[in-house]
Amino acid sequence: MSELRRATASADAYRGELSNKLKFIKQAILDAPAALPEALSQVTNFEKRMVAVNTSLNGDASMAKENLKYRHPSIPEFQRLKALCGQQARLRHKRQSNPYKPRTTI
Repeated sequence: MSELRRATASADAYRGELSNKLKFIKQAILDAPAALPEALSQVTNFEKRMVAVNTSLNGDASMAKENLKYRHPSIPEFQRLKALCGQQARLRHKRQSNPYKPRTTI
């Protein structure tokens, strides 16, 4: 589980670095004396793909603001929820396996 968290955090950090670089590349294309429309369209396509990757990794922030009930959880949220469910299941199993031990509240 921790390896998956590290991988998603690294992927998100790399995505952030690439988004930052794309800003500078786009500005350089716009500042160039000769117009490069095909290069600008490529950068725009990359930006759209980066937005899709960000939504996949971190969830949709605009949806979260509008309606918290129906938004899809991001990967880190999903991992946290999965870990909590696993902890509760282990505690439940522990209590059921030894009925003579005093029960603790969660």
